[in-house]
Amino acid sequence: MKTHHLDLTRPTEDKGPLKIVKTQVLDGANYYSANPAIVMKLQGSDTVQMAALAGDEFREKLLKIIPSLEQHPCKQDEEATFLLEGKSVVYAEHLAGHIATELQVLAGLQVDAKSFCKHFENNKRLAVYPFLEEQTGLYAGEAAVSILNTLLNGVDTDADICTGHLTYLRQKHMPGPGKQAIIDEAQQRGIPVMHLPNYKLTQLGTGMFQKRLRNTLSPYAGFLAVGNVKDSWLSTQMMGNAGIPVAKSILTQSKEEALKFKKKVNKPIVIKSPCNERKRNVFPVLTRKNDIERAFLLCQTQAEKVFVQEHIPGFTYRLLVINNRFEAATLLEKPEVTANGKDTIAMLLEKLNQDQNRVSDNKGCLSVLEASDVMLETLSFYGYTLESIPDKGVKVVFSHHSSPRQGAFTTDVTDEVHPLNAFLAERATEIAGLDVAGVTIICPDISKPITSELGAVINVLAGPDLRMHVNPWKGKPRDVASAFTSMLFPEKSLSRVPLFSVTGSKGKTACAALIQFMLQKEGYKTGMAVSTGLYIGNRKILDGNMAHKQAARQLLKDPGIDSAVLETSAISILQHGLGYDFADFGIVLNIDKKQLELKDHEDTFNTARIKSVVSRKVYREGMSILNADDQQVLQMAEKAGGQVALFTTRSENSAFKKHILKGGWGAITENNTLYLWNTSGKTAVAPLDTIPLWEEKKNKIMLQAIMAATLAMASFDFTTDRIGHLLKAFKPYENP
Repeated sequence: MKTHHLDLTRPTEDKGPLKIVKTQVLDGANYYSANPAIVMKLQGSDTVQMAALAGDEFREKLLKIIPSLEQHPCKQDEEATFLLEGKSVVYAEHLAGHIATELQVLAGLQVDAKSFCKHFENNKRLAVYPFLEEQTGLYAGEAAVSILNTLLNGVDTDADICTGHLTYLRQKHMPGPGKQAIIDEAQQRGIPVMHLPNYKLTQLGTGMFQKRLRNTLSPYAGFLAVGNVKDSWLSTQMMGNAGIPVAKSILTQSKEEALKFKKKVNKPIVIKSPCNERKRNVFPVLTRKNDIERAFLLCQTQAEKVFVQEHIPGFTYRLLVINNRFEAATLLEKPEVTANGKDTIAMLLEKLNQDQNRVSDNKGCLSVLEASDVMLETLSFYGYTLESIPDKGVKVVFSHHSSPRQGAFTTDVTDEVHPLNAFLAERATEIAGLDVAGVTIICPDISKPITSELGAVINVLAGPDLRMHVNPWKGKPRDVASAFTSMLFPEKSLSRVPLFSVTGSKGKTACAALIQFMLQKEGYKTGMAVSTGLYIGNRKILDGNMAHKQAARQLLKDPGIDSAVLETSAISILQHGLGYDFADFGIVLNIDKKQLELKDHEDTFNTARIKSVVSRKVYREGMSILNADDQQVLQMAEKAGGQVALFTTRSENSAFKKHILKGGWGAITENNTLYLWNTSGKTAVAPLDTIPLWEEKKNKIMLQAIMAATLAMASFDFTTDRIGHLLKAFKPYENP
């Protein structure tokens, strides 16, 4: 059978019966799932194709391509794998969702395959599958459809090409192990995480409590400090002047001075570019005049002045300091091979990568060694090219950079570090002015003081690579992400602003505006995104309908706010998902029976189910505020997040009474008065005719908005008297 090779850029170009007619990226909680999902709608999945997909022959071909699918879990049929053997019909959407999920798993993306297998919604056939990053997720879906098409056409295909390209996309768009460890730690602590790819930043926390990272550079890393350590010569002088052992060195643009320096120190020297970065030239252990002169000229191609140091014999160690405290240490060994007298350097390089299971990105413990410009220059310095065949027994060095990114071996030695060396690393970080740093020490034995062992601090790195510590080649992984996160968010410190999310068929704008008004009167600088615009304080920043995911995210990125109020629309949840992870207060006002079904192009969706996302995504310590007079809303209490508070206009409401008897909170209107009610009894808030928002309309919609806002403020520790005063002070015609 002919093998079909997929186009890595547009896999769905393949001719076949199945075509993707619609794709939605839902990167928040959504109609289908509590987690981010991609939804695909296919065209061409008629009865003929469905019968073919259910056949034994098709199943065997698919398992030959992706064997792991045989054990793929299926939430749709708990007693069977997703292939559903013996079924007369298997839908293309069903298979596409599973294949897209499994391709991501095979590419090393930790998607949750067990929680996803939803393909049928109100008689609509849709493929719904998880994703971690948008580009990889979209490609996985396209590749899945392409695989199905080629098999339906009777052509074999190769899934390895798909997983290979997914791996490429993963390394391009996903964070490495060190950064991911910080993200995971933050999420475990309930700290919201927002990725800002356009800025190459990751935001931890929201509003005024946010902290933004670029790799492992924190907001506390000062511009001057980062600039100082990037200049190896300058940072070496700073360390030496502070009494830290450093190598003797000079900065010069004259190779004659370099030769004089060699003669003066009377030992081998190291010549390198002064800029402390990955691509700089480094030539160690130089003794001969010709070698010194050639190395000097090569380094001068990168900088006019060249950094010349005495050679310090020993091993290279990287000590990690976080918040002025030593946390971990790694032994770094440069990659090299011993020639066999037969293979070219290119062949030796390929074998090295294969034998050591190196990964072609920065996600594994060992990176693939690639023929970069720096590697070619290093080989050239020793008289080699990739096609050279070195003599048997000769050691070929590919890089003098002791860095995981450059292929170095990493071995954890945290427990071996002498206390004095740990102290010197902490002091070097403090002298540099950094909060997080990687301090490079060269010495014969890190377990002995470098002062007695003639070792030295070679450099200090800002934004150090944490991969060597969380995922070392050898030794114990270290939980450095915990220390990093604790530095940004010490115990009991706040990481997020209070978030109020309001949804419903009617009244949500008024409810949001009332909540914002009361917060601002208490001194909060509140951001609000509603259907009339986006507001910071009393100022409208953006005009138009802002009741959507993008506006919510924009608001939560704003460092000037200390609280946020969102109007959350059903259409935005359906099309884009929630714009936040969890809310502190999730408010559902009502479901209009006339609008119980929401029409979106050719499909119809249950509005109550869409809006229930707001009540489900509430923090455990938060509050879901629901309308007990609306049966559709009241049913949401069963799966609501946090505690539940109910409001009603009917004193005979049995569900409300039962809720109060169980110790719940509530709001009720009786005898033209608004009350708060709990197990201690009723407390009057205000007569209704003294509340301008009620007086203006005098309808149940405004009353629902008032009661929901009252419960939110009471849950937010506003006193009853203060809430009553603020309700009377709110003028709807003066506010959004």
